[in-house]
Amino acid sequence: MLYINIISKMAHRIQISWARTIALTVLLLAALVWLAGTPELKGADAQEVYDLGKRTYQIACSPCHGSNGDGNAPAAKALNPKPRDFTKGAYKFRSTFPGILPADEDLQKTISQGIPGTSMPAWKNILSEPEIDAVTQYLKGFSPFFGQVTDFDTLIFPTSPLSQEAIARGKEIYKILGCWTCHGMKGRGDGPSAKGLLDEEKRPIKAYDFTTGSMKRGSELSDIYKTLITGLRGTPMPSFYWAFRFTRENLQELLSKEIYQQYFSGSELKSLQEFIESILTEAELNALDSTGVEELMEQRKWELVQYVYSLKRHPGPLSELFIRDHELTR
Repeated sequence: MLYINIISKMAHRIQISWARTIALTVLLLAALVWLAGTPELKGADAQEVYDLGKRTYQIACSPCHGSNGDGNAPAAKALNPKPRDFTKGAYKFRSTFPGILPADEDLQKTISQGIPGTSMPAWKNILSEPEIDAVTQYLKGFSPFFGQVTDFDTLIFPTSPLSQEAIARGKEIYKILGCWTCHGMKGRGDGPSAKGLLDEEKRPIKAYDFTTGSMKRGSELSDIYKTLITGLRGTPMPSFYWAFRFTRENLQELLSKEIYQQYFSGSELKSLQEFIESILTEAELNALDSTGVEELMEQRKWELVQYVYSLKRHPGPLSELFIRDHELTR
């Protein structure tokens, strides 16, 4: 009975029928058999790369993303979240500036590592590097936007050591920037604005639950930083690239807002007030040179990243199976 319950639960979580489960399994096995016999290309010309990319895509990717790359394959109806529509050129996971197309390295990382909590598997142990490179070039051909851009400037992502002091300050920045309105103060995706969120296709979408510790882009500090700075295109998650130049004067009325009064306890409001009183005034910020301003903005970004990182829990396997519904958290 236990095994039946486990299997039933898994089938419910991925929201597909047994027939569709079997069909998807057959497709995946067929892809594995075919790809195992595909030779690697060394010194290949453009046509060979295209041919390899097309063959790899049609076998490994088209069952979900469609032969035309529009994410509308028969299997897509059974999946939640839905497969990416490559024809729009809108990608969530990028290391490029907000609104810019992803670099090849971004696409290759997604293909290689997969996306936790979704039906997108990690292909790094199935496809060779030439196959991943080739399928990357092939799927870019579905969108005309890639042909219009030749230079993909990527952002520089420095690192910062983890500290309890930074986490404490990051918690207050989390309040200031309103992250809690969707994700909740404890990061469980249960903020007051979480209900009713829609993606670009007007489909319901949930605010991510940070406590899972398994984020789609990756769960390292650098991965969280990239999501914060670049945003997730096609979702309500914006880029916060320009959001950190706040001063004491900007935040004076924040504490009196009704939603803050309703959502936070007296002690939480007090800690926020103390933090606001500790930050620079507009005059003090303007007195800094450009390097000083940049360093302050970077410090604030990493403090917020560290707070989000600190929210993750480490549940056991039974909790993962029976409590966490990653597939429903897009």
